[in-house]
Amino acid sequence: MRWKPGWAQLPAGAGEGGLLGFLGGGFGADFDVGDGLAAGVGAGLGDAGSEAPEHAMASRLSRTTSAYWRRMTAPCGVGGMGGMGGMGGMGGMGGMGGMGGFVDSVSRGPCSESSVSPTTMSNMRFVFVSVLLLVGCAWGQPEPPTTAQTGPTVQPSSTVQPSPASPGSPPRNAAHKAAHKAAHKNARTEAPLPQPDPGPAPAAPVAVTEGCPEGMVQVDGDPAPFCIHQYEVAVNINSGLGGNPRDHLDTPEHLQLVSAPGQYPIQSTFHQAKKLCSSFGFHLCTSAEWRDACDGLPGEGGDTYGTLRGTTYVPGDCNFTHHMEGGNAPLVPTGSFPWCRTKTGVYDLMGNIWEWSDPSQTSDDGLPVTDKRGGAHYARRMSRCAQTAIGTHKPDWMGSVGFRCCAEVTQ
Repeated sequence: MRWKPGWAQLPAGAGEGGLLGFLGGGFGADFDVGDGLAAGVGAGLGDAGSEAPEHAMASRLSRTTSAYWRRMTAPCGVGGMGGMGGMGGMGGMGGMGGMGGFVDSVSRGPCSESSVSPTTMSNMRFVFVSVLLLVGCAWGQPEPPTTAQTGPTVQPSSTVQPSPASPGSPPRNAAHKAAHKAAHKNARTEAPLPQPDPGPAPAAPVAVTEGCPEGMVQVDGDPAPFCIHQYEVAVNINSGLGGNPRDHLDTPEHLQLVSAPGQYPIQSTFHQAKKLCSSFGFHLCTSAEWRDACDGLPGEGGDTYGTLRGTTYVPGDCNFTHHMEGGNAPLVPTGSFPWCRTKTGVYDLMGNIWEWSDPSQTSDDGLPVTDKRGGAHYARRMSRCAQTAIGTHKPDWMGSVGFRCCAEVTQ
């Protein structure tokens, strides 16, 4: 017989569960008592040790690691099986002794022989160290409270000022964090709460359409004015063709681009948006063009929001989800929010659906870099004109992102 103390000092003062784990590992790894008995004592006592209630996270980890080591050390014979059994004792601190038995059995016991490849041995050591670090971090942590901890109710202000937060990101107010987490979890299944009413919108100035293709309006840009689709783009399938419009996005000759009120915007990949725009003689709006259309000023500066108010945002101006509770606000037809238009008559640049824009960059792997703007109906914070999301998606990613095209002004 050979006694390998390993981490034998650790069980001192440990709970009963940890002691069982330690003993299971010791018997299995240090005494040649036969495969069957070693596995039974090591694994059985180790699992019993995993039930120590005062260390819930470690207890859960112990069950996973115990099963894992039963598979990994099956070729290792007595020492390996018994040592892994001690892993089950992580429910109490004494189980570290059982883990120590496993380490010793790996380094000096049957697991060090040719029955296990060097790769497998390396994997065993890596997993052991990883588990050890996890257990160390979780040590002594109590079970989370069963009742949600909530802070004081915070009443939203009637006017929202510019915020550097990304669209859809959780609010920084600590009192809202728990509510935001719960809302995100149930957002797809719960009914949305009634959205705020921002009041009647004033009449917007008449949009300038001179020199622009149908469905586009003229806005000032840098270095020259340009045309942009007045509404988020929808598509119609040509007569005689059936199916879902999204099934035809890679065949632009089957489609017609529509920029009009009362349409549901189409979702596409960045590649598809660029191809569709170019196929109809346009181009996907650059990020600079999109910003200029939104803030109403060529180059930097201009309005904060793409709304009639411009510098402030009142909840309900555009199609965002304005509550921390309840489900997501749904996607709506274009032009449904009268306040959500710029002073030049461009609708829905904020909310409803994200919009691809082209930052005119190329990644190291040769693919175009994407940008998306404006936020979406499910976002719980509004976006801003200058806010970017460059490189967040690959060009072939499909999600809740639409687009609008731009074109030169003709004389």
